[in-house]
Amino acid sequence: MTIHKPLRVALICRLAFFGRLDGIGWYIEQITKQLANDAPDLSLMLLFDRTPHPSLIPKGASAHSLGLPARHPILWWLWFECSVRQWVYRNKPDVLVSLEGFLPSSVPCPMVTVIHDVAFEHIGGHMKPIHRAYYRWKIPQAIRRAARVCAVSDYTRRDIASTYGTADDAVDVVNNGVRAMFRPAETTIQPQCVQSLTHGDAYWLFVGTLQPRKNIVGMLDAFERFVQSVEQPGLLVLAGKKGWMDDEISEALERSRVRDSIRQTGWINDETLAEYYRYARGLIFVPFLEGFGVPIIEAFASGVPVVASNTSSLPEVAGDAAELVDPSSIDDVARGMVRVWTDESYRSELIERGKIRVKEYQWPRIASKFADIIREAASLQR
Repeated sequence: MTIHKPLRVALICRLAFFGRLDGIGWYIEQITKQLANDAPDLSLMLLFDRTPHPSLIPKGASAHSLGLPARHPILWWLWFECSVRQWVYRNKPDVLVSLEGFLPSSVPCPMVTVIHDVAFEHIGGHMKPIHRAYYRWKIPQAIRRAARVCAVSDYTRRDIASTYGTADDAVDVVNNGVRAMFRPAETTIQPQCVQSLTHGDAYWLFVGTLQPRKNIVGMLDAFERFVQSVEQPGLLVLAGKKGWMDDEISEALERSRVRDSIRQTGWINDETLAEYYRYARGLIFVPFLEGFGVPIIEAFASGVPVVASNTSSLPEVAGDAAELVDPSSIDDVARGMVRVWTDESYRSELIERGKIRVKEYQWPRIASKFADIIREAASLQR
């Protein structure tokens, strides 16, 4: 009987920070845990730029902290080209996987990269110029160097193909998934963590970093029109930390005529976030461009109806389970909010559709496909 040694898989997990996980961080946390649980033939080595919290290291995986924390484009370059490359040459993994897009230059093993979006190619004013320049330099290089390229949605796959001229079948789709903590409420009584902010009022929920790409200013304007259109409008709860270039958002909050109906949570832990989802009357998520849109499937899993943008990846992810609106039209967003808030039959229909739709985004199935991609990449050197 032939005994095959486990594949030694190094995964770049630099953007997973305990207590500050966002979209990419959650992706890293979930897919590494699922791979560790479901793919025993893969020996996982997780690479960080700082000492990781033990909760980020799944059972059976090893963690490796390489060099100084890399939080600036110059340090990004040094970390990938020096720290990561040196580690790979010393430890000789069978494959190197980047869960954030960037890759080092030539290493003695096949590489796989996951691209979450290429918004930096299309929206210039929504990130720092030096960061955008680095992304526009290094992401195309990573796509060319990788043995396999993955995208988190078919929209992102097609965007990569049209932007960089890759073949349609050259990029695999490995979606985001929904975490088990997101589930419907079992009672109508808000828990204390929610009630302390809302005082029992019904509320719209937004989840995400407060940054321009999320169309926060447009959402605030639409909420103001929504308040003027319904008898009992409730609140708008913004659940997320402040992001880059948020001055315009802060100014919009200050000048809003319904400022007293807007609440900000700042960063909250996952368990509290799940409670905010469960007791929301609806999720409002209308960014201009999104590579996937994780809050949509989290709302579906929580039994909450959704108003979402009809652009980029969001129609693909939402299917027929959300009220889709034009994010550039304040009137259209407000109209969608009114419909979802007031039409009980339509609300129930969306909730049931969401419960069906979210079954497409389960981590075991997603990780199984990703494991096959890693195995195929590793086979290229054998």
